[in-house]
Amino acid sequence: MKKLSKLFILTIFLSIFVSSHVFAATPANDASVATTPKTEKVILANVNVSNTKIISQKGNNFDISFSLSNGLGVQTGIYYSVLLSEDTHSGQITVDEKVYTESLSLAENSNINREINYTAPGVLDGTYQLLLISKNSSGLSFGGALLGKVKISNTTKGIQIVPGSCVFSVKGEKTKASTYVQGRIISLLPSDDFKVSCDVVNQLDKEIKVSPSFIATEGSSYGKEVAISSVSANSDIALKSLEKKKITLDIPKNITPKTYHSLLSLKSGETNSNAIGFTYVIKGNTASIDFISMDKDYYKKGDTLNLSFLWYYTSSDNSHKGSLLLNTKVINGNGKECASMVNQTLA
Repeated sequence: MKKLSKLFILTIFLSIFVSSHVFAATPANDASVATTPKTEKVILANVNVSNTKIISQKGNNFDISFSLSNGLGVQTGIYYSVLLSEDTHSGQITVDEKVYTESLSLAENSNINREINYTAPGVLDGTYQLLLISKNSSGLSFGGALLGKVKISNTTKGIQIVPGSCVFSVKGEKTKASTYVQGRIISLLPSDDFKVSCDVVNQLDKEIKVSPSFIATEGSSYGKEVAISSVSANSDIALKSLEKKKITLDIPKNITPKTYHSLLSLKSGETNSNAIGFTYVIKGNTASIDFISMDKDYYKKGDTLNLSFLWYYTSSDNSHKGSLLLNTKVINGNGKECASMVNQTLA
């Protein structure tokens, strides 16, 4: 599969720059474009996480403080999350992640302070690493910091999916059978069979039946939630009192070529297990803008707007050549256009 990723710095009315070429555009409505090869190192963003602190811990409940600062341009769509990880024989794995819904915008050379609350799943027991991470909705990382090592004791008896035990499998007519451990990005075709096997523990002193639940977001765990196009064929699973066993599930997936992040959990009435996150890519032709930034947060008539963005494209062939187009429109707060539309072939 062919992958293409480039950074554009777009100057409305004046010029368009790309990481591997510079497009010198003539005045509006003139279709002639000259190109000159150019390669340069570009700083996409300068958002930092600092002053991280665990204010207090009560059982599996944490009060946390931190600061976010921005040193370059105007950064919008800044999200943050708390991540709980564990060191295993196969490396560090994510045990739990909470993405907070607040979306921040930071002007150049500005900062903001936050205090948040995080509650780890009650079924967990052990020593973990607690981190504060900042990304955008596409999963582009801005920064992160280690809050520290924490000890969590089991506060709730329930259902546990054993962290690090899940193995994902992909098989299809055109796809060689492959397996992936937790934490790997999984690549598959829309028609492929997609399964996961995990060790689960019933911590209750009674027999229960559990049903799997899948939630999908677009691009990354920070993306917007999307409906899952395929239907799960999984039946309820019986777990005896205090039983530990391996289960295998069919994973309902989306079929539109794109990157998705899913959360798997098990439910029995009002009892929910911890969630296991995984990322998969449906192969095919797809394009996305993963990062965008403006040079200012306010413009008046006659100003020049410098817009930087990182775009990403994947293709299984070269059918995209000449058909990947950029259309840029600038509108004001009243929804009216305040600049000539820019049209440019990207690839």
